[in-house]
Amino acid sequence: MNNHAPAISLQFDLSNSQHLDMRRLMADVYQRHARALNHDCPGNAMRYSGMAEGLEAVAFEVLKDPVLYHLCCDLAQALDVQLRLHHRELSS
Repeated sequence: MNNHAPAISLQFDLSNSQHLDMRRLMADVYQRHARALNHDCPGNAMRYSGMAEGLEAVAFEVLKDPVLYHLCCDLAQALDVQLRLHHRELSS
């Protein structure tokens, strides 16, 4: 007997307006985070990391959309890794 939960396809549903809107917001946050790091403004980058965490909360608590939640989690984790790498480069 298989007790595993069904796999969730972690892709944006481009026919879903909420997915399109979230995709646009996520791309904007990612771009602004990268720009902040490129301009050596880690404080601003941290704000954008916080925005990614906010999108994660909205996907989970408000939209109750597991796909968007997981995609937002991935974004938040990616921004965190980039920020850590930036700090490491500065301290080298």
